[in-house]
Amino acid sequence: MNDPKRESIILVGFTGTGKTQVGKALAALLEKPFYDVDDALEAASGKSVSELMALHGLEGFRDLETKTLREIMDRESGCVLATGGGTLNRPNNRFYVKKFGHVVWLEAKPETIWNRIKHKPYVAPLFYTRNDPLSAIRDELLRKHHYFAQIADIRINVDGKTAHQIAAEISASLSIFAIR
Repeated sequence: MNDPKRESIILVGFTGTGKTQVGKALAALLEKPFYDVDDALEAASGKSVSELMALHGLEGFRDLETKTLREIMDRESGCVLATGGGTLNRPNNRFYVKKFGHVVWLEAKPETIWNRIKHKPYVAPLFYTRNDPLSAIRDELLRKHHYFAQIADIRINVDGKTAHQIAAEISASLSIFAIR
């Protein structure tokens, strides 16, 4: 019998790669429930991610994020789950995400990421403090590359594609795992 947790699909990737939008489209396409770690964290606390970071600091926020991730994984199965952009910074999160289901890495060029987040300073405040945000994004992409590569079952480039196109590409790729 198949493990229902392994029937889950986890979207990982850098901030601005479209994990939430793609996750919603993929969940609808596959008729699976959708969960977003950031959304669940905000709903549970009544505060935005930015407010939580300001209130608890980065490490405190990561603690809350890890707790929320684990709560979702403990109670759900056979779902589509979008992680936060920094969820995989912690090795334990990478371990549990990989164990939970099939991991899909959404990749984008730094220019794509910057174009998606530049009008949303609350999304990525680290990049607004730099003289060259694109360079900062490139540096972070390099730093995080091995986190994603370490656990990804599938890599999907999102540049120039809609959420529905990406969802269809993921669905086709998942057929090798007999996930539908």
